[in-house]
Amino acid sequence: MLKKAIVMSIALPMSIGLGPSAIADETGGLADFSASVGLKVWENQWNVPSDELNQIISFRSENEIVLIPVLSFRYKKFFISGSYFPETDYSLGEQTVIGEISVEQGADQAPTQQYVGLLTELSAERSEWDINVGYYLSPFLVITAGYKKIERSFTGEIKKELLSPTEEKIVKEPFHFGTKTDGLTIGIAGVAPLQGKLGLYGNFALGWLETSEKDKDNFDSGYRLGELGFLYSSRFEQIPMLNAASFYAGYRFQVVKDDMPIGNGADDTTEGFVLGVNLTF
Repeated sequence: MLKKAIVMSIALPMSIGLGPSAIADETGGLADFSASVGLKVWENQWNVPSDELNQIISFRSENEIVLIPVLSFRYKKFFISGSYFPETDYSLGEQTVIGEISVEQGADQAPTQQYVGLLTELSAERSEWDINVGYYLSPFLVITAGYKKIERSFTGEIKKELLSPTEEKIVKEPFHFGTKTDGLTIGIAGVAPLQGKLGLYGNFALGWLETSEKDKDNFDSGYRLGELGFLYSSRFEQIPMLNAASFYAGYRFQVVKDDMPIGNGADDTTEGFVLGVNLTF
């Protein structure tokens, strides 16, 4: 039963791996060095905050499928790993807001006037990558420290309809802006045996990042990541060079909390179901 539990933890399906260390414990002789490659399929939805109209509003994207390759190398109880979230296009919905706009008026009228604004045709792109180093506290538990970078860009048009009793006027303002967010992260991940080669896995991380936007001051961004699901792992002695493989299914979320110039910040969230496979050589 113990051997089955150890075999179950062949690879943690994140940007890190528990498996090679576990296999070494079971066999008593697997090489100190091993490599793992994996692919994560994440069907996710992006909830985007914005303060472009001097108030925090939110847009929820359609679901997108992202293929995330993962690569890691282990030496004894230490490892280094990385993953890449390729540039992905997201389609976001429309949002109606109330604001103020400065317009030309007569001598007896104030230059500021209220408007209804419709943020239309909003689209976005997102890409990410990370690199981590870690240490196996046990075959079932690891701690990590790493670097994370996220790039986000947005394109759209604000259609402003003036609220005036004397005239109707529509102003269209196209816009494009992008942000880069990067910084340090720490995390913990583990596998809990359930039955045979089946287990429950989890990965959680926190980050202290900084976001920069062209021609604007930088601001701090908090980062949280979590993934929880089921893992099935097995040895593969019949295939040359391949030591083991694991398959997993779970739910993954990550949050970037931007310390925006207004309000108390806003949560940029990406979440959805994930499937994946890891191969250990």
